[in-house]
Amino acid sequence: MKRDVPQRFWSKVAIGEPDECWLWTKSRFPKGYGQFRVRPAPASPQKASRVAWALSNRRPVPDGLFVCHRCDNPPCCNPNHLFLGTGRDNMRDCIEKGRAGVCSPEFVAGLVERQRRLSDDQLLEAALRNAGGESCRSIARDMGVANTTISRLINGEHWADRSFIHAAGGPGTHDYMSFGSAG
Repeated sequence: MKRDVPQRFWSKVAIGEPDECWLWTKSRFPKGYGQFRVRPAPASPQKASRVAWALSNRRPVPDGLFVCHRCDNPPCCNPNHLFLGTGRDNMRDCIEKGRAGVCSPEFVAGLVERQRRLSDDQLLEAALRNAGGESCRSIARDMGVANTTISRLINGEHWADRSFIHAAGGPGTHDYMSFGSAG
């Protein structure tokens, strides 16, 4: 990171006592997390909590990990309130703290379903079976996934393109492991 980044970053945080939330005072993402550009535009803004963790620990956030909040306050940048975790750790924390609505049973079930891995061969098989007229419900039952997982595969929702699915007659595919990219 550039030398001026720490000074520029911390000037946008209302630093308080060590046990208090240190709130991001500038622009925020829709869910309330602060946003900060480490590099000038057009670089994408990063979550301020990720930058706070990286600056405080003098290393980048490892790939695939989330910066989670002990305080459950999205604009908080207090390093004492931040910890690293996987997507699963973040969901467990959400459930244990009873953040209703955000962690409804339906939401959690959807996350678990999206994390389930189907091989490329299974994705191709599902697309071919559907192109041949078999219902998404029947395919899903055989593969042990939710009906919506197969219908979203066939409809190309949420997934990166894979040309073999197009060749099989379906418009999209699903890379299950891309869900939960560090947040």
